[in-house]
Amino acid sequence: MVKKSHARVENTNENYADCLCYTERCPTYNRSGLTAGLFCARGRSEKTLEKRGCVCPSCPIWAECKLNGVFFCVYGAAQ
Repeated sequence: MVKKSHARVENTNENYADCLCYTERCPTYNRSGLTAGLFCARGRSEKTLEKRGCVCPSCPIWAECKLNGVFFCVYGAAQ
């Protein structure tokens, strides 16, 4: 079960394990040299990223927490 709090995603090991950011499926992540993930909880990357596609809508966390946004790595944590 994905943990959430007040429409925000909690920064937990369980959520990180379910996160799709750092998988081979995310073109923005894979082409940017990123090493973190779970941007919907942790906030945007410190790197300037070129958006090359987003897998957030196919992530179980996105669905469970009923998130609306995409490119959390660029725009910041879900609100």
